[in-house]
Amino acid sequence: MILPVILYAYMNLQTDDKARFNQPKKRAGRFFLLNILLFLLVVSGLVFLSLRWISNRQIKKVNITGNMIIPATDITDKISDSVLNTTNESLKLGYIKEKLNDNPFIEQSNITRKGADEINVDIKERIPVAIVVYNDGNPGFIDKNGKPLPYRLFSKFADLPLVRNIYYNDKIDSRAVSNSLNIIAELKKGGNSVPYHYISEIVYNNTDDTFTLISTVKNIKIYLGNICELEKKIKKLSDYWLSRMAQDVTGSAAFIDLRWTNRVVVGFENKVQKPNVEV
Repeated sequence: MILPVILYAYMNLQTDDKARFNQPKKRAGRFFLLNILLFLLVVSGLVFLSLRWISNRQIKKVNITGNMIIPATDITDKISDSVLNTTNESLKLGYIKEKLNDNPFIEQSNITRKGADEINVDIKERIPVAIVVYNDGNPGFIDKNGKPLPYRLFSKFADLPLVRNIYYNDKIDSRAVSNSLNIIAELKKGGNSVPYHYISEIVYNNTDDTFTLISTVKNIKIYLGNICELEKKIKKLSDYWLSRMAQDVTGSAAFIDLRWTNRVVVGFENKVQKPNVEV
């Protein structure tokens, strides 16, 4: 587009030669315009050559960010054949993103170019919050949204609570999963985080739509009941845990019942005590 404009301006200057000598100011203006056009042509050429040089450069490095549980090698191995030694011009970012999102632990991915021979891959992971047992007996994970994830030996998730009985008629009971996640979220709140680290299992009882928690301390059962007034029940458990748990465990506590109003009922091997807990 620029070259025809330059030629047109040059032809006008030639045909109007006599007028240029009679009009010095007009001649100077046209000469200035010609210089500008030539400058733009040179710059456009340099830009074009630069873009061509970049497009022909091969990708030599992949930078991974955002991964906390997925090893960077797993990500690079997944896309290396589509990225490394591939020119920028041939790079198919959409295809690479699809390959990344095949990993069930990757929720989102974003790919950008860095310089002429690098790309940045930033990912958002799905973080497991509980272990589940699928209908076929195999373990797995679920994230905070209830998304099923395959089981892998991540050391940092070895102490996640195990959620049981989430199947109904061979299908995942979405309500049971959702309520289990609500229990976990409530247990992880700042003021209630002490008992969370001592809960090994969350057992759903589909016959009466209630939950029982299992403690890592002597496998003591904690009867939660349904999730009505869940916040109050977990608060009672937290208060009890901080004030009486150590003493009652020494006294061979058999179960903890949170279903009573404004109190925690603790059952022992030979008797039942009812220590009051302020709510």
